[in-house]
Parts: sequence; C-alpha cells; structure tokens
Amino acid sequence: MWLNNFKIAVIEKNIDSIKSLLEEMPEFKDLNSMKEAIYLIKEAAAFLQEKKSSMSLEMQQIRKNMDFLNSTNSKSKSSFDIKS
Repeated sequence: MWLNNFKIAVIEKNIDSIKSLLEEMPEFKDLNSMKEAIYLIKEAAAFLQEKKSSMSLEMQQIRKNMDFLNSTNSKSKSSFDIKS
C-alpha cells in the first residue's frame, strides 16, 4: 500500500505527500519492494532538486525586479532645499 501511495505522490509531484510518506516508510520484506522504493525515492529526490533550483531562480528574479523598482522610485527631496 505504501509503495502505491508513494508512486502516486511522485507522479503527481505532491511535495507534502512525499514528505509524509517518507516519514512513515515501512520496512520492506522482499528485495523487489526495496528496489522499487529506492527507485521512487531517487525520482522524488530528483524532482525536489529540480524544484529547489527553480525556486532559487524565481527568487533571484524577484530580487532583481525589486531592486529595479526601488531604483526607479523618485528620490525624495532633501530637507535642505534652497530656492532662489
């Protein structure tokens, strides 16, 4: 049952389900189940690494956008503004 639920979580790329299933991973009785679990865990790890890289790039872009917006704000006049 755990393997089927984990397969579904990996296919759906459901991070919360993957995390909770990894926290309650059972002991496997046969070699085939172990091999299948290892394969699925590697797939989940690859997906999570890809997601991490994607999030990092998105955060960098947001920072660049914020810097740009902050640099284009009109500068406030200083309090020592002398008019002639």
